[in-house]
Amino acid sequence: MDNETIFKNAIEDYVQDESKLSLFEKIKDIDSWVSHYIKADIYYIKKDYKHALVEINKSLDQINKFKIELKDPNTALEKFMNGEKLCIYNINNEKLLSNFYFLAGELFARKGEEKKSLECYQKYQFYLKTKSSFSDKKSIIVYSFRRFNEYTLADLINKEITVCHPSEMNDPFDTLVFEWNRNLLNICTEKTHIEPFKESFDYYKIRSFVANLETMDVDDNIVSKILMWSHYADSHKGLCLRYRLSKSFFESFNDKKLISQCLRKISYEQNNISVNLTKIGTTLAYATKSHVWEKEDEVRLIYYNPDVSSHFYGVPLDSESCVEAVYFGIKMEEKNKRTIRNTLRRKKVKYYDMKNDPDNVFNIRPILLK
Repeated sequence: MDNETIFKNAIEDYVQDESKLSLFEKIKDIDSWVSHYIKADIYYIKKDYKHALVEINKSLDQINKFKIELKDPNTALEKFMNGEKLCIYNINNEKLLSNFYFLAGELFARKGEEKKSLECYQKYQFYLKTKSSFSDKKSIIVYSFRRFNEYTLADLINKEITVCHPSEMNDPFDTLVFEWNRNLLNICTEKTHIEPFKESFDYYKIRSFVANLETMDVDDNIVSKILMWSHYADSHKGLCLRYRLSKSFFESFNDKKLISQCLRKISYEQNNISVNLTKIGTTLAYATKSHVWEKEDEVRLIYYNPDVSSHFYGVPLDSESCVEAVYFGIKMEEKNKRTIRNTLRRKKVKYYDMKNDPDNVFNIRPILLK
């Protein structure tokens, strides 16, 4: 059996979580980033951290030298042997790379190299590559209830959607990442990696929307929800924006800059949720809430960018995403309505006034404006 076949079989065994220790002999003479990672992981299991770090550095050298870019989620381009050819292996690369960078982050933290550790943990976060809940759709409709203020106007003027650090949300249980963070010291036997690992989460931003979770299309029932206007649109003095978002916006990964953005359906949980975990997934950390919020039908944009440390950031809309309609709250001032219309005057946007329904006093409905 040639080296290429040995290596391919070994990787497939490894990805399937078969005995890691038994792979060492199979791959010990093969020079590739994957084989060095596997050896590092095996040394780590044996608590031989010195040799684990040697292998991790060899693996990083390979990656940096050949600038591996994953273009297909089921394919890895890998330097094989003496640089004579590239081999393609059908493996789950995001999972492999994510696990690799997590191990690298821990090993560098052990050595006291916190900057390198953070950089690896940031790559770990990116290569999680959480997919959108709506990957099967080319475009979707979402609604955003907003106050009338400079931030809303800035989004409209700059053709952006502002995302924020989860700490800016008014509900401390809006995301579970902070409860998990606080508990991490209590459950981790090794402490050196905790600070850079926790810091890697600081580069997540979120933005909440409402949607018809069955159709992801236009639904006037959403703008008739009185509670949404009361809670999120300045007690009916604000507005609601209806966006059409393209798939290239709501599911996007930039491998070069390590930027990811995906739109996830909120998981509303009735069961007890534990944060006694050494690692936390993106969905649990940023898209899981108590079932008491279930009637909101929330979807959430989860954005990751290691170059953005500020708590607010405007994500540019792509050419196929736009504001399709604006709904004015029943108490919105006329001058503020004019400001919105002037801001969007060159856009093909529909405008609606929300009005009381005379046949149902507790209901409001949109009336199209000319």
